[in-house]
Amino acid sequence: MIALIAGQGQLPVAVHRALKTAGRAHVIAAMGDVDPSLPDVQPFRVEQLGTFFAALTDLGVSQVCFAGAVARPQIDPSKIDAATLPLVPKIAAAMAGGDDSTLRVAISLFEDAGFEVTAAPQLVDGLLPPHGDLTAVKPSEGDIKDIARARDVHGALAGADVGQAVIAAHGQVLAVEALLGTDWMMQSLLQAAPAQDVADVFSDPLGFATDVLAGPIQDVPRWNPRLPEGGVLYKAPKAGQDLRIDLPTIGPETIRGAIALGLNGIAIGPNTQVLELDKTIAAASDGGLFLHVLA
Repeated sequence: MIALIAGQGQLPVAVHRALKTAGRAHVIAAMGDVDPSLPDVQPFRVEQLGTFFAALTDLGVSQVCFAGAVARPQIDPSKIDAATLPLVPKIAAAMAGGDDSTLRVAISLFEDAGFEVTAAPQLVDGLLPPHGDLTAVKPSEGDIKDIARARDVHGALAGADVGQAVIAAHGQVLAVEALLGTDWMMQSLLQAAPAQDVADVFSDPLGFATDVLAGPIQDVPRWNPRLPEGGVLYKAPKAGQDLRIDLPTIGPETIRGAIALGLNGIAIGPNTQVLELDKTIAAASDGGLFLHVLA
């Protein structure tokens, strides 16, 4: 039996569906909120990890698959149980490290408890797309230079255990993924543009007053005009990353974010997962973006 350790997003749903279709018995466990479509999710806490391991063993679990984003939990020392006390030094080391070092410790904890850690692409067909252009739109010469620039920065940051994604435009690095993830990185490049510009107060005071009386003025996210137009999102595993856990992932939501930013396209490295591949390609094509997979 396999245990699906579920995080946020659609990847756990894809893994669950693949296991169900294959007729593979599995249990689903999570430390936080997950997609509501996942059935019978068993909650667990890091503070009772030893007890959780024992429960999995009693169920006959021999494999685990980590899928989805998981926020670092806040540890409550008062909730640490006797079965977990021997694991505390490793847990403390994991919480103090960067993402990759934390995940390596997490893998070792499960392996030390006798579980085999399995990567999601081993369970879900088609998660890793073929190399090359997936859309009719192809990257221009300028885009190829931006991809190379983003890859260089991505590689330089690997040693610091920082992020899996970079946005570059016209040779300039616009954003680097950090703790809060790719979606937050992309949203950070949007600025809240007031629906009524301050200058309009003076050019049309009556109209401005009418808008104010009509209700609160809503901020509308838009591309920051101080940034260069176009650009690319590059996403790939960090150099030396354990490829059984936390593989970089894109999907239709990533495409929508790239369109909102006015990017020219997305390039991904090997071992980068694509959720709902057909929908992702269609969304990129409809938005006029290229989607390129590097070898």
